[in-house]
Amino acid sequence: MPKERPIIVKAFTVTPDTTVGDAIDLLQKHGVRCMPVVDADRKLVGWFSFMQVFKFMLPAAVTMEGGLSHIDFAFDTAPGAAKRLGKLQDRTVAEVMLQDCPRLNADTPTWEMLRLLMQHGSPLPVVDAGSEHFLGIVSDQSVLESLEEVLKDLQAEGQV
Repeated sequence: MPKERPIIVKAFTVTPDTTVGDAIDLLQKHGVRCMPVVDADRKLVGWFSFMQVFKFMLPAAVTMEGGLSHIDFAFDTAPGAAKRLGKLQDRTVAEVMLQDCPRLNADTPTWEMLRLLMQHGSPLPVVDAGSEHFLGIVSDQSVLESLEEVLKDLQAEGQV
C-alpha cells in the first residue's frame, strides 16, 4: 500500500469464541481499548471493547431505549457491578461484541477516513471491500502520522 495509507496491519484481534475474561485480559495486557473480532478465515465479524462489557454490566433499565438517563441515586454499587462482571467472564465475545461495526476499506479516501473517525471514534477496522477479510485498523494517530509524512514530502518538493 502507498505510504499515505495509515493502516496498522499488526492489530490485536480476538475470535468469537474467546471468553470475555480472556478478551479483557488481552485488552489490558496490550494497553488497547478495543479489538476487532475475526473468524478462522480472518473475516471481520465484530468489534469487542470495554464499552460492550460495560453495556452488558449495566441494568436493563439503563440500556433500553427510553430507559433511565442516570443512576446516580444508587450508592455503593461496586459489589453489584463486580458480580455482573464476574458473570460475563465465561461468556463468549460473540455474545457481547458489536456486530454491525463501522468499517473502512483499504481504498477509503483520506477525507472519508477522517469523517468516519470523527463520527465513530478511533480506531476503526479496515477490511477488503469484496471479502470482508480483516486487513488492520486505522487510528487517529496513524492518520496524523501518515498525513505528516505526506506533508514532509510536499514540503521537500516545494509544494507547500
